[in-house]
Amino acid sequence: MRLINRHVLLLCPRQPMIDWVNKLAPDTEPLKVPTPFDHDQASVYLVPEFEDVEDFLDWFKEGYAEFFEDELYEWSEDESLFPKDMSFEAFQAWFMFSYQGLVLDAASDIPLEHVEEDDFFDSGHIDDNSTDFYDFEDLDDDDDDEKGGNGGESDDDDDDNPNRKKR
Repeated sequence: MRLINRHVLLLCPRQPMIDWVNKLAPDTEPLKVPTPFDHDQASVYLVPEFEDVEDFLDWFKEGYAEFFEDELYEWSEDESLFPKDMSFEAFQAWFMFSYQGLVLDAASDIPLEHVEEDDFFDSGHIDDNSTDFYDFEDLDDDDDDEKGGNGGESDDDDDDNPNRKKR
């Protein structure tokens, strides 16, 4: 593992964000507020290195709107549906965020690539129509097979929202 020259910002939705998403797709299974450390429920952003948390917060308070908009765009590109209040206080009500200053590359033998989101989905890295993913909640069950849970397929339909861009 190698230390990399980035730090991390974690964003996790709070109730106002979940409510907004659920209003966008009323005919789908409603999302629920994730509990801390739920798998694949936070967005992870690589950010510049900072000397301390105060420096990060100063930087973040100046640029939080870009992250706010990015999270909203994941669900809708119609800006008229965005909340009217896009203040930092509103952001804090909509998202939990955490700054982490130690980032290790656990796959340092594989070169990092910068890939545009549209190219990422088009390249076969992720199949927009795929429902194959691991149900990590099943990994703790004693009766499960070696593949973890149900062999890589989830019974969860939370990713069936047609408005949600898969990451």
